Amino acid sequence: MYLRAKCGNPYTASPSFDADEVHTWVGDGYTNTSDRVYQVQYDLYKAGYNPSTNLDCLWGSTTRSAVMSFQGCNSLFPGGDVGKSTRGAMVDFNNSLAEC
Repeated sequence: MYLRAKCGNPYTASPSFDADEVHTWVGDGYTNTSDRVYQVQYDLYKAGYNPSTNLDCLWGSTTRSAVMSFQGCNSLFPGGDVGKSTRGAMVDFNNSLAEC
């Protein structure tokens, strides 16, 4: 499996994504920086919801579909955007959450 970030940023717990701040959310209609999109793609990958085999740091239909799958399987509204609830579930992902 090919797994590399074209944006060149390793996954870190950087302050670039603050789930309490709407301006840092990821999805359609939000400002999607490569760092935040990569964090979402990497967390989806770790949770088994592969947005793609290449984490490209770009928000698109493949990443949005993976987010919606994650949301639907974890009792979250499957809107496809990553806000406070979805980001919290990704960060706190554990065996108690549903895996599809």
